Amino acid sequence: MYRVAFLLVLLWSGALAAQEDAPPLTSTADEIFEAGVRALERQDWVAAEGLFRQAYEIEPSARVRLNLGQSLYEQDELEAARVEAAAVVHGDDLLLQEAAQVLLDQIDAALAGLTLVAQGVPPDDVGLRLDGEEVPGGEVLHVNPGEHRVALFDDDRLVAEETVTLRRGETKELRIGPDLSPEGVAAAEGGEETPQLLGGEAARRKRRRRIGLGIAAAVLIVGAVALGLGLGLRDNDSPTGDVDALVFDLGSR
Repeated sequence: MYRVAFLLVLLWSGALAAQEDAPPLTSTADEIFEAGVRALERQDWVAAEGLFRQAYEIEPSARVRLNLGQSLYEQDELEAARVEAAAVVHGDDLLLQEAAQVLLDQIDAALAGLTLVAQGVPPDDVGLRLDGEEVPGGEVLHVNPGEHRVALFDDDRLVAEETVTLRRGETKELRIGPDLSPEGVAAAEGGEETPQLLGGEAARRKRRRRIGLGIAAAVLIVGAVALGLGLGLRDNDSPTGDVDALVFDLGSR
């Protein structure tokens, strides 16, 4: 009985809180902003983010962006949070600038760092992708904490995939290369090309390689034709005068 009554009280109080935090249908940007602040206070980060985005659409302001950045930070959406905080830091409100700088420092400390090192693939053919986006290798990439998918391409052929999980503030180096076991080699040899997954610089390298091969083939063909013509000219030359002279000299002796 007490448990049921307690549950009803929780449901009733939660419904009241939701009604209090929900802005009126014809609300102003200030009313929506205040609802977002209340959502932050009860740590409902997703609701707060949505409310601050609504308020910003109606009336863009630095205070809305700062609080939007805070709600994103609490959800580990650190890259997006950094965009909002940096915009306020470079704004005109000195008081909000200081608060935004504090948030920005927290974001930078919480961002994870990932360095990708490709192995077993010629440097000119390396293609690296992080969560589907082409990225450089050998340098620190600042990313959100959580799970990330890494893919390695040899030109336009997928040769390795790995999943890496990073905590807040963690830095990690991931060495990724093709599976050199017999099973891995067999799978790689039977793999299909996936140029649509790569694009960017690797696709441009592929086009340059094809152009280079075409030019090399054309040079070989031209060389072969020239060689054939040269041999034909030699066959058509008439050295009979020299031969006759030599025979004449031998005969005269």
